[in-house]
Amino acid sequence: MKNIFLVTLLSLLNIQLFNAQKIDFKTKGNIISEKIEKIYPSFTFSNFIYVDIKQQQLFLVENRATIKKYNISTSKRGVGNKSNSLQTPIGLHKIKSKYGQGVPIGGILDHRKFNGEIASINLDTTSTGKDIICTRVIRIIGIEDGVNKGGEVDTYLRKIYLHGTNEEGLIGKESSHGCVRMKNQDIVDLFDRVKKDMIVVMLDNL
Repeated sequence: MKNIFLVTLLSLLNIQLFNAQKIDFKTKGNIISEKIEKIYPSFTFSNFIYVDIKQQQLFLVENRATIKKYNISTSKRGVGNKSNSLQTPIGLHKIKSKYGQGVPIGGILDHRKFNGEIASINLDTTSTGKDIICTRVIRIIGIEDGVNKGGEVDTYLRKIYLHGTNEEGLIGKESSHGCVRMKNQDIVDLFDRVKKDMIVVMLDNL
């Protein structure tokens, strides 16, 4: 009888812990929204992508609730919006276009088109020295004049993407040449969930 009571109690505690974790995860989206609205008070953030450069994570937020979290890799040179810097741009962006629908996992995209080749995916932490764009591409465009749009700070002209990579073992570390790298299965998942014109917020100090 005592054993049955203990098992039941532990089960209830586990359920409560699971629910608390689930609530915390979803609530994080609202916390992110509120923090970004303090930086950009003229905008309301309900459905968007948040690229957390400091934590090397990407959050997909819908109706101010976090629904997905992915590990990512941004530039090994840090953040910066200037052309040819090879840094990851910050600020407000939006999805301009999507490429790679139907491309197999690891399929190499040259100039956003599948070239018929499949990349070898490196799973260890050794750099291959190759920045191969794989599987899917989500191209973004800056929407802040003088910050990430126009002149020498134009994210779109810099061809900054969210994309799959051949260096999956480096995901979670700053290792890209400016783009936001994702694991190939993750970029497929994100690609299927998002639409053109969705806001993409990229910050390193939230």
